[in-house]
Amino acid sequence: ATATADPGILPRAPYVDDAESLANASAERFVEVRGVTMPLKWCSTCRIWRPPRASHCTECNVCVERFDHHCPWTGQCVGLRNYRYFFGFVLSVCSLCAYTLVVSALSFLHALAAALTDATSGGDRVGVALDERPVPAALSI
Repeated sequence: ATATADPGILPRAPYVDDAESLANASAERFVEVRGVTMPLKWCSTCRIWRPPRASHCTECNVCVERFDHHCPWTGQCVGLRNYRYFFGFVLSVCSLCAYTLVVSALSFLHALAAALTDATSGGDRVGVALDERPVPAALSI
């Protein structure tokens, strides 16, 4: 849902002409947020006054409200409206990594235990376990 959800794209103002855009670029506007006066920034590309914490994404070429970053893995900006989906995406990827690590370690330990109980494996029992299950051993390291 992170890649398909709207991150909070602010609509452009195409009706603003170049003269007005240049005048706005040198002007200053302020807004009061919870008793604190915050400056508004003019985006010359989108031709809008950006609210606080909004930023212009150069990858997507749009202004995004409460812009966090542009994620290369999802190919989408992370902002106000899709931050929770991105957080869920990060948690699921971390969970998958932890699951893969645990299952790989258990698989390698199972092969190592089998090699230790096998009397025919000789002296290099860890090598036998590595030969039997090389991928889980590599993932566990």
